Amino acid sequence: MKWRLLCSRRALCSLFASFVYAIGASAQTLTLQRNAVSGALVSIAQERSWDRSTCDPRTVAVNILEQPTNGSVTIREETLRIPDATLRGGSSGPCSGRAIIGKQLYYQSKPGFVGADRIVYATTYGGSHTEQTVVNVTITNQPMPLPPSQVPRPMSYRTVTSGLATDIGSVTRWGLSCEPLPPTLIIVEPPQYGVTTVRDEPAAIPARDSEGNPVSCVGRLTVRKALYYQSQPGFQGTDHLVYDTEHGRYAVEIRVSVGSSR
Repeated sequence: MKWRLLCSRRALCSLFASFVYAIGASAQTLTLQRNAVSGALVSIAQERSWDRSTCDPRTVAVNILEQPTNGSVTIREETLRIPDATLRGGSSGPCSGRAIIGKQLYYQSKPGFVGADRIVYATTYGGSHTEQTVVNVTITNQPMPLPPSQVPRPMSYRTVTSGLATDIGSVTRWGLSCEPLPPTLIIVEPPQYGVTTVRDEPAAIPARDSEGNPVSCVGRLTVRKALYYQSQPGFQGTDHLVYDTEHGRYAVEIRVSVGSSR
């Protein structure tokens, strides 16, 4: 075993074993590449933790180790979904698609800044296991082109009551035999003056699919991801958000008033 002595600029030193190869991949620093538009808020990472045998949620904490030089980072607690797989843990197995409370990290550059920025953070899973992540962000004046399937559909409009959680969108899925399938709904650009919640709810299969085609399974019971928006108490005005589903990307303009929602 070979040992090295490392010293920081403040002459704080520590010993460590240099057999990095003996440490599993999950203990190594993960590096992510992200794109952002100058001055715009963008999601750069999601962190969640769950028991892989029961799918029960576990605690997750995020600590920023290195703040960006040319922007800021915001951490929000949101309802996320367990992905099909993660870069560190591999396949999520039967837990895939389940709703879970997690941490979403957002980056926003200084207005007018174009170039590169970097964030380093540590995530503690289940109160004991900690991993480090580096996020390299490329900031441009124009949005990066989206895949054809993710080009935003025409803007939809909703009117809601200030401070009241309101259903503003949803997605459903079903199989060839009309069996329920877990849908996906992910917030891409969160609202500025409110919060969102994604709920799993029972639903009937609609008469037409997202492309307007007739559906033979109409009326059968399935599950939907319902998106709820709630403005800050007393806020009146216009808010916006963008979300992704299996069917594409959706942009919503939300008009918040003291009147009745619809």
